[in-house]
Amino acid sequence: MTALRSALSAVGLQTSGLQMEYTEEAVGYPGGSYMNRLISVRSPGGTWENYDAEMTLRNPQITVGEMKIKFGLSG
Repeated sequence: MTALRSALSAVGLQTSGLQMEYTEEAVGYPGGSYMNRLISVRSPGGTWENYDAEMTLRNPQITVGEMKIKFGLSG
């Protein structure tokens, strides 16, 4: 979350009103399981999207670009 917030701030995007939350969820399947780590973002109007937390940590600028499109962010 810190990397994403820093990347959003670095490009001057206005994120007021967006709720961002980190969650972890164990996902099981017949061959085993894995931990799904997500950053969930929800707008005041109810629009929401989940972003892979590990990929966001690797390259937060990609998530920033996706958020600009999905939520119409401007800075």
